[in-house]
Order: sequence, then structure tokens, then C-alpha cells
Amino acid sequence: MTYTVYYDTLNIMRKIVVIPKAQLEQLYLEQRLSSVKIGKQLNCSNPTVLKLLKNYGIRIRPLPEAQRKLDVDHDTLYKMYWGDSMSASQIAAVYSVDANTILHYLKVFDIPRRTRGEGHQLAITTGHYNPSEVVRIVPKGEKSANWKGGRTESKGYISIKLQPDNFFYPMANSNGYIREHRLVIATQIGRLLHPWEIVHHRGTKYPVGSMQNRGDNRLANLELTIRGDHIREHDKGYKDGYSKGYSNGKAKKIQELEDKIKELEAILGTGSDSNPRPG
Repeated sequence: MTYTVYYDTLNIMRKIVVIPKAQLEQLYLEQRLSSVKIGKQLNCSNPTVLKLLKNYGIRIRPLPEAQRKLDVDHDTLYKMYWGDSMSASQIAAVYSVDANTILHYLKVFDIPRRTRGEGHQLAITTGHYNPSEVVRIVPKGEKSANWKGGRTESKGYISIKLQPDNFFYPMANSNGYIREHRLVIATQIGRLLHPWEIVHHRGTKYPVGSMQNRGDNRLANLELTIRGDHIREHDKGYKDGYSKGYSNGKAKKIQELEDKIKELEAILGTGSDSNPRPG
């Protein structure tokens, strides 16, 4: 392979890859290498190889013919894949094709493929595996190193892990967790809660809406309601809290001003209990 160097109209140096036609015919037609493999072998790009094939008038193989032409029958492929426990890459090496070609024929012949776990297990058994490519199975649930007894907290709300045989399991999410306040009320009334039923934290100990109140799942602090009533209760709690805060803040400010006046009167000696100075 040679390069022809030239300068374009902008005086920028460029090069043209030149592959002799005979060499290209030998690689592409006789050895039946793909344009991608020829490009890698000759250190040039795949589009460059395809352009040279077109310029030389060499017929470019269609993609199915280039990648998927394989002289194999169903029984042979099935025996190699399942009977001899060969991987797609190992079968591909026998027929000098790409592994994707073998996978294509597995699909054509309706031969079931191994799962990822089965593939890794086969690689480990036969000794043909790269440890860095093996998927590490992370223990979950009680076997996890981060297991906290099935009790989690998020934004103040506490969730409990239920087992599938638990009566209240239908109320749990896809991971088997249920909010503790809902479980407490459901256990108290002895039935599953409907999706539209809301368990309200009354705020008997902590302010409504606070993180502490969300985690206060004592029965005395919980109330079963529906969405509309729940919203009204929260609005009332916010309004009451605002009014109380406003009133307390106003009284505090008045007290501070009165204390300041007394300090000024003491400095000037003009307090209500002091005698006026003679003029």
C-alpha cells in the first residue's frame, strides 16, 4: 500500500491511499475478508476500502452475504452450541466467521441462546473467561451487607420490608416495602387500605409537615382519612402554624421595643417614675 501526497486549492497537504487492484482482489475476493478487516490490516478506514473497491469495479458483497453466509445445518449448530458446550466465538473460529454470524444463525434456526449467567458459568467451567468481564452478583435483601433489618427512612418517612406471605403484602411496592404509618393503621383496623385512603400524621408531638412528625408513627398520632380531608388538615395545620408564628413574632417584637424604651428612659432619666428636671 502506498500514499500519494498532494496539496489542495487551500495549500493543505492531503494524502490518498493507493492499494493495488491485485492485492485488493486477493484480500476481498479470494480470502473473502470484509472491508473492515482489510482496513484494519492495511491501516486505513473502511470507507476508503469500499471506495477503492468501487473505483476498481470490484463487486461489493451485500451485508447479509458478507456477514451471514454459512454452510451449516440446524442439527450441527445445535450440537456444537448445546451438546459440545461451545460458545458463539468458538463456533465462529471453526467456520472463520464473525461471532455475530453464529448468533444470527441461532436465531434463524430458532435455537435458544444461553442466558448471560449460563454463558459466564460455561466460561468459568471451561476456563475461557476474563475475570474483569464476569458480572458480579450483588447480594440483596437479608444477604446484603447494607441490610438494616428491613427498615429504611426517606425524607422522614419510615418504610418496612414485608415478606410475600404477609397478609398486608399487597399494599407494598414492587420492592416489598410499605410505609410504616400505613401498616400501623392497617394492622389496627385489620384490613388492607384502599389506594385513596390516606394516613394523616396529626402532629400531636411535632409540627405538621416536619421531618420528626413524619416519623412519629404512634397510633395516637395517626388518623385515617381520604385525600380531600387530608389536604384540608394539612392546610389547617400550616395556617395555624403561620398564625401562631406571626402572633409570637409580633409579641416578641413588642417586648423588644418596650425593653429598648426602658433602656433609653433610664439613660435619659425621663422614666415615668422619675421626677422632671428643673428648668
